Amino acid sequence: MAKFTYHQNSIAGLYQGEWLDSILELRYILSVEESHCWLREGLSIYYNLDEVPEGIKGGLKTYTPDFLVRNIYTGKATLVELKPSAYDDHWELLRRRKIAENFIQFMGFDWDFKVVFSHQIVLPRRAQLKFDNFLDKWRIGFSPQKLYKPDCQSLSHTDFVMYGGSQAIVT
Repeated sequence: MAKFTYHQNSIAGLYQGEWLDSILELRYILSVEESHCWLREGLSIYYNLDEVPEGIKGGLKTYTPDFLVRNIYTGKATLVELKPSAYDDHWELLRRRKIAENFIQFMGFDWDFKVVFSHQIVLPRRAQLKFDNFLDKWRIGFSPQKLYKPDCQSLSHTDFVMYGGSQAIVT
């Protein structure tokens, strides 16, 4: 099977001080931000698929999921991999799932792993308005950073998303 190739250039930009690599990432965050806190940075999972004859460097690899989100009401955490609807490399998705689930189990985290395809992302009206506003500003050369988002950007936010606990942590 030929490797999947992206046919459109992605639109990257800043949202809430975090660099997002694509419109797909922005759409996903807008779809969940009213009920979830999220992390984008520091999610690299180091793993080794090869036998390493000498030292670690030779076979150490990384996989970096797109987001870690935690529902602020239920406490459920999910490691998220985003893909366009046309993505068809099922073996690669299975490999990433195995890496992520092995990591989650090894670390003892309460996370799940989920692949979200672009056609599964539905924006509520308010989020759609923010998305349209972002695109309008991007088209004129301005990357808006100050779109509304719940206050989830503190150190306690990181603790909440990573480890769970009381919702009071998020305040």
